[in-house]
Amino acid sequence: MLRVDTLSVRLGRQKVLNDVCLTVDRGRVVALVGANGAGKSTLLATVCGLIEQASGTVTVRGLSVGPGSTALAFVGASLTGDGYLPHRTVRQNVDDLWDVLGPRRRSSCRDELLEALDLTHLKDVPAGHLSVGNARRLSIAMAMLGKPDLLVLDEPHAGLDPTGRARVATVLHRYAGEGRSVLYTAHELSEIDYDTVDVVALVDGRLVHFEDADSASATVEVRVEQCASRYAATLAAAGADVRVGPADTLTITAAGTVGDTLRLVAGVGLAATAVRSSSPLERWYAESVSRDR
Repeated sequence: MLRVDTLSVRLGRQKVLNDVCLTVDRGRVVALVGANGAGKSTLLATVCGLIEQASGTVTVRGLSVGPGSTALAFVGASLTGDGYLPHRTVRQNVDDLWDVLGPRRRSSCRDELLEALDLTHLKDVPAGHLSVGNARRLSIAMAMLGKPDLLVLDEPHAGLDPTGRARVATVLHRYAGEGRSVLYTAHELSEIDYDTVDVVALVDGRLVHFEDADSASATVEVRVEQCASRYAATLAAAGADVRVGPADTLTITAAGTVGDTLRLVAGVGLAATAVRSSSPLERWYAESVSRDR
């Protein structure tokens, strides 16, 4: 569906993207993560034909992407800004865009989208009066209108409560499951279900792909009252990877879930005063950033 091949983008004299390669196949959801200023929004804007590349290619359904390209007929997007008219109601905004799409992009999905994104009860509310989360869901609905083959979203979970995030995640997975593709950016790693989403990170203008080789382990940090070295030796003998830090802090990695690791810690009689857990995705991202520094 989407192919990005050795893409480089310059904004003025600054090279923002450097030889980026990315594939988003049909039926897949890809989450793009990275620090502020890493180039996530620039990549999305280039995929949507809003920025010209310095080198490399971007294609959708085999068609070259650029300003005014015919390939953009197969792309729906919600990027910077809301994309709706604040004085028009939710339904009027949807209908206005529906009229613009033309018969080739129309499908009987207007009411379906409003229902799926929990906007039906707000259809008569001016868009400018919506809460941040409801406005975000309206922008997503408008991007999905006409069911484009490629859906591109900049931080679709921003401003949503946990229920809203879960609802949007379900809608996006269902959308991809119908043979389409989704590419979105995420600011918080906790927003991503890495078991069902392909994850890539932009680090210093380059893409790094997440491979979930470490998903069968979990790490906890435990601060003990005394005898950190003795506890470390006991836990290591039980198969855990243990590092002793300052102030009698142990960092413990063992196979299984965080709960399994905590049970292992409790099993050796460790009296923990503080616990911090991290997901495989968080550890991978931290390691990717540190390798590129």
